[in-house]
Amino acid sequence: MPDEDHPGIAATELAELPIHWLKDWTLWVDVECGVRPDTVLHRLYGTVTFFDSGTGHVGFSPTGARPGIVLPVHRVVALCGDHERRGDGQALTQGPVDES
Repeated sequence: MPDEDHPGIAATELAELPIHWLKDWTLWVDVECGVRPDTVLHRLYGTVTFFDSGTGHVGFSPTGARPGIVLPVHRVVALCGDHERRGDGQALTQGPVDES
């Protein structure tokens, strides 16, 4: 479950990560989308480009040469490295989260 407000636990943890290292890795991020309580999780693959602790915004550059997006950190459920998908063209750029 993502944070309800900013700043929360997720923002605190992101503020402690070396964001400049994350730019070099293909990651996946699970994001809560939609209006609560009728939300769905969506998974994106790409790289983190910035984190603004003041606004709680995470910059994310999806794989596949798609435009960068800004995610509110309080909607981020998970952020993890994906060792099977290290380069462009090796992964889906987005998809639903399989909750099985």
